Amino acid sequence: MSAAEASTARSTGAETVRWDLTDLYPTAADLDAALATAEADASAYGERYRGRIATLDAAALAEALSALGDIHDRAGRAYTYAYLAWSTATEDASRGALLQKVRESYTRIGQSLLFFDVEWARLDDERARALLDAPELAPYRHSLELKTEARDHVLTEPEEKILSEKAVTGWSAWNRFFDETLGAARFEVDGDRLPLQQVLTLLHDSDRSVRQRAARAVTEGLADLSRP
Repeated sequence: MSAAEASTARSTGAETVRWDLTDLYPTAADLDAALATAEADASAYGERYRGRIATLDAAALAEALSALGDIHDRAGRAYTYAYLAWSTATEDASRGALLQKVRESYTRIGQSLLFFDVEWARLDDERARALLDAPELAPYRHSLELKTEARDHVLTEPEEKILSEKAVTGWSAWNRFFDETLGAARFEVDGDRLPLQQVLTLLHDSDRSVRQRAARAVTEGLADLSRP
């Protein structure tokens, strides 16, 4: 059995299904408006709470966490939309540009909010424990405990902002380059040039010879993509 025949035999009927992301944002204008609002809200949040986290009682801290979560959810929704749209066509420059635009906005939002983690990390153990035991903070207890455990690795706010900003052109950009490279790559199996995910599926085919040819195609294809 050829690789093409094996791939067809494994057809699920969903090959032409495409994500409909209009439930998230019906138009580009809706996405832009949502990002602008999230950025403004993140800035306002910083103005309201920066320097005050240690002074908040349990009820006020719960309110602050609720507002923080809402902003993060909206920023994450926009990022998810852009990433999903791009991941279905990584060779589409317009989708890549949208992802980069959203990623930069997402970073700015995060920079406006990261002071919360810095200030929580600076709380003394007794104060933090008292807040964690408060019933008002029960929905947030696990998240706050994780932040407490990681506090030895939390830097100052300016330093954390630098790391966040560098990520846009650092590891985040590298990940995008990696995804785009593999998304555009084609691997030849039995004369057919197939995308990586389709070839990887063939590695689980019931026919041993198909699996062998698919494995060879992946190895040779990745070797062609390597750089000295």
